[in-house]
Amino acid sequence: MPFFGRDRETHVAENTIDARSGSACLFVGEPGIGKTRWARQIAARHDTVVVSASPSERMWPYSGLSATAAALGGARGAAIDRLLARGRDWPEHLLAEEISRTLHLVHDEPAVLVIDDLDEMDSGSVTVLSFVFSRLRGTGLTVIATADSDGDRHDFTGMLHTRVQRLSFDESVDLARSVLGPGTAQAVLYTVAEFTGGDPGSIVRVRLTPREAAGDDPLPLPLRVTDDRARRRRDGRLAGDPRVTSLLDLLSVGPVFSFDRLTLIAQEQSVDLDALIDDGLVAVHGEFARIADPARRLRHHASLSADERRRLHAQAAAAHEETHPATFLWHTSFGAPDADREPLLCAAVDLASGGDHLGAIEFAERAMAGDLADDVRCRHLVDLGDALVLQGHDVQGRHYLRRAGRAAEPTLRARRPSRVCVRPRRSSTWSTRPPSPSPWMPTTGAPPSTSCARALSYISGTGRSGAPASSSRRRSSTGSPQPRPLSWCACSTSSDPTPSPRSPSIPVSPRCSPTSRSRSSRQCSN
Repeated sequence: MPFFGRDRETHVAENTIDARSGSACLFVGEPGIGKTRWARQIAARHDTVVVSASPSERMWPYSGLSATAAALGGARGAAIDRLLARGRDWPEHLLAEEISRTLHLVHDEPAVLVIDDLDEMDSGSVTVLSFVFSRLRGTGLTVIATADSDGDRHDFTGMLHTRVQRLSFDESVDLARSVLGPGTAQAVLYTVAEFTGGDPGSIVRVRLTPREAAGDDPLPLPLRVTDDRARRRRDGRLAGDPRVTSLLDLLSVGPVFSFDRLTLIAQEQSVDLDALIDDGLVAVHGEFARIADPARRLRHHASLSADERRRLHAQAAAAHEETHPATFLWHTSFGAPDADREPLLCAAVDLASGGDHLGAIEFAERAMAGDLADDVRCRHLVDLGDALVLQGHDVQGRHYLRRAGRAAEPTLRARRPSRVCVRPRRSSTWSTRPPSPSPWMPTTGAPPSTSCARALSYISGTGRSGAPASSSRRRSSTGSPQPRPLSWCACSTSSDPTPSPRSPSIPVSPRCSPTSRSRSSRQCSN
């Protein structure tokens, strides 16, 4: 598989190696982010080997130090081997001082040593090497090492530390294409890149059928991944507070969760929800919460068994039954495949209009996994495509317009957003602060003419200057915009956008009114 990204980390490593006077750099990143593959690339460039710490050898004293000496070879490796033979019973600080002094006395060619998972070595080797690697100047030995970022350890403070970042969006798309095949639809690649959060360990485990990859069948969201690795790490996932893990498992099975209901559940389980928000594990906006990191959500979901997922869907459905009908229908659809899916498409349109394109895509794909009448499917997919295009997500918007079955009249499509209910935006991101509800306000005026012209140009397949729409896409680098409340997404024959106090499930989007239905039906006829 081709290697993608890591230009910044490679640049730092090459500058460290080019100094040739002797130094050490530690690259720290979360598990599964691609540190091992990157370390092998650096080793291949400099014709050296990678020292990999074996968890099974952690109980052997100085096993990591012995592997380091073997990888060095030459005069340096032989000198360290002689010291180990004489000083295995020495105190760790004395052995570390002798090895450091020996490396400065040995005259050998400059060398590069690459160590993967340095923090996984036995404790004795970690103590000795942390002392030695902080005093390499003048030895001609350059060490490039990787370590996980988990835990509160303070080893290797004398080494230069560099954080290994996740892949950029474009790098994630390229990696997804290499995993899923060159025939994968561009909109599917975008969706995979966004729903994996740039985590290469998650992207390489995504598995789609040929029709799903081509965009002909709905995507399974959360994405389907090979779960062998996730299940092997299940004990690690549960190593923290099991109450926190249980709460994150509940959040992982759905796109959003009512913040009020989540607060009650957290109180029942004695979980400090504010601490999870402050730590960036949970994001909140408006009246909804979700796991902040898409990759973390995917790992939690992949680690759940089928029985656990069914139980959590039932729990989430019960929590939203009376207050959030669209979210309730999302969870019940897994146990009732023949249920009406049109309200889910209505929810997708409203979320896209409010700026939460990830939530909109998740609701739309779930809706299309069931049976929908052709006119219903066409009507709402046209609305969804319009909303995504006007929000700047051109590739995915045009994808849903194509999946509508027949292109609607472009001029009519460009006029339709004037009926969208929008929310005044205070922030374009999901916040880590408790929600402060604000009312939804329907707009009555027509959109600016520039928006209509832009929508028409993208829908017709060209950008502002005639270029393909995909080249003019706009994305937010700060997170997902705020969603509209999903309790307003259930379809109804009422055109009143104000919720009835007697029935919380009847508030509607103007897109689901009888007038818009009949007008859209004429678009999708023939």
